[in-house]
Amino acid sequence: IKYQQERIAATKLKTFTANSNEVVRLSLEATNGSAAAQYSLALHYLDGRGCETNKDLAVHWLKIASDGGYFGASNKLAELNH
Repeated sequence: IKYQQERIAATKLKTFTANSNEVVRLSLEATNGSAAAQYSLALHYLDGRGCETNKDLAVHWLKIASDGGYFGASNKLAELNH
């Protein structure tokens, strides 16, 4: 059981690290104007994938993506009532 718990913990850490790297990459692309990256970054902030959950930042990026014409961002904002 201990080995199983260690494997699960290692897998979770590996997943978090990969998602953290993805957040860094998406942040760069989002600040350079990619609406798709802005939307994806917002979802990471909503779900806490690779970062702390931050609804304010998620809404910020969703609004920018929506203003850039990204339809999925508009839908997600409506879902969140913003």
